[in-house]
Amino acid sequence: MRRSTTRLLFAVAFVASAALSVRPNALLERGAQVLAAPTRLLAELCAPLRWLRLRSAHAAQTQLIEREELEHSARVELRRQQRFAAEPHAPHLRMGRRFVHAEVVDRSADRYDTLLVRIDGLERAGLAPGMPVVHGENFVGRLLEFDPARPGHALVELVTARGFAVGARLAEAEAGGAPLRCVVGGIAAHSLRGRAPRLALVAPSARELPASNVYVDEGLSALAPYREQAAGFVLGRVEAAPFGEYVVVPGLDLLGGPFRVAIAAPEAIERAGGLEPYEPLSDPLWAPARVLARSAGAREGFTLSVGALEGVRRGAAFVVGSRLIGRVLEVDALRCSVASLADRGWLLPAVALPLDGAEGDVRGVLIGLGAARDDARAFECEWRAAHEFERAAAEFEVQFFSGSGAPGIPSGLWLGAARVTNSAAPQRVRLETGVDLRATPRGFVRREESQP
Repeated sequence: MRRSTTRLLFAVAFVASAALSVRPNALLERGAQVLAAPTRLLAELCAPLRWLRLRSAHAAQTQLIEREELEHSARVELRRQQRFAAEPHAPHLRMGRRFVHAEVVDRSADRYDTLLVRIDGLERAGLAPGMPVVHGENFVGRLLEFDPARPGHALVELVTARGFAVGARLAEAEAGGAPLRCVVGGIAAHSLRGRAPRLALVAPSARELPASNVYVDEGLSALAPYREQAAGFVLGRVEAAPFGEYVVVPGLDLLGGPFRVAIAAPEAIERAGGLEPYEPLSDPLWAPARVLARSAGAREGFTLSVGALEGVRRGAAFVVGSRLIGRVLEVDALRCSVASLADRGWLLPAVALPLDGAEGDVRGVLIGLGAARDDARAFECEWRAAHEFERAAAEFEVQFFSGSGAPGIPSGLWLGAARVTNSAAPQRVRLETGVDLRATPRGFVRREESQP
């Protein structure tokens, strides 16, 4: 080829690249990914050239395998405690009811006050829209409808939803002994930014209300078919608002959680017993993946040997056993890039479980701050707890797990151990993983769940 032709082709390619960088074209980018797919095969063929790193990779894999049973046991314990906390234990709230557990999978994108839940056993038998949904002694909302696209999944409408209304009764009565009644539902107009939202309180039976707990009581409504199952659950505490009005401070954080709930159904429903919660780590939606390369520069991550053709999508989890290693950032046809937990800027719903075996976990959010400078087996995060730990010790050790609501990330994946304080204020924590995650040689990536 003559030099003038080479220069012309170079100029055309340069101008085209510059144009695409200014105005990207999705179709052309997809074509480029397909054309570049054989480079994955080249990387596989060149894998033996990385033999100098195999010793550390095998060491990391051995350490991960040795820790797998311990991390899985911690996951099982977390699930046990969460299921225990989802049901009420007061005798008057258990009488005449049967509780069906469900895990919160996601929050509806177009209806923020609606939760997508996965019912134990993926079985809807005996359940019906309108049944109350609770967490412990707290009222969460109502079963709205079953998801037609996902068997065993349902939508729950939170009490914070616009237009939601439930009859209520205050713990304290009027001076003459008559019950103080009202209607609660939706976000109050007097909720302040930066504070937990208040629930609207309307139609009070008295002009002045005491600072009292308020409970569900739909005994006066003939349009509430499950009023007996909802009766007595806590909505929150009455609080005075400006202009002589009142609001309800919820007894439960309804924005960040809960991660598991219970559906309060009539005791006599026809439903099989012993249905187990769904275990995503045992389903077929996992693609085995080998680490082809580590990210260069300040990024902490990998290039993996699976891509879109095997159902991998952005945000998917990369795991080894019950441990979360990282999340998929970019995907092409045959490979993907993953940001590890030692990378900066990721945000993940999380649960902290005390290491000393004490009952009670705390929900919150972890934000990645990067790898620890002095130890490749640790990384730093900001921990924002939803509420304080109820413990006497000011500082103690916990294990962190992934929470519910992050698409592509199953809940209960082990993240690391750290020391935290019992405060709800944001705090910087150091998560110890026990393994140099940079030497991870292989694992599994979560595939996208197919829709019928």
